[in-house]
Amino acid sequence: MGGQVSASNSFSRLRCRNANEDWMSALCPRLWDVPLHHLSIPGSHDTMTYCLNKKSPISHEESRLLQLLNKAFP
Repeated sequence: MGGQVSASNSFSRLRCRNANEDWMSALCPRLWDVPLHHLSIPGSHDTMTYCLNKKSPISHEESRLLQLLNKAFP
């Protein structure tokens, strides 16, 4: 521990990172012209986006204004 990484562990991380470095090239052609911010990308940064929809709650980490607007305009 203590900041040290074994050679096998660092190799494993590199292999995993490289496996998905070009994930956008595997997108269905229908999605090529869709802006990235319009896509729901499941599992990105452990965000629980696998079930994201219009009824999904606003995060408690969002601004108070956004939370109030969500209550006023559900």
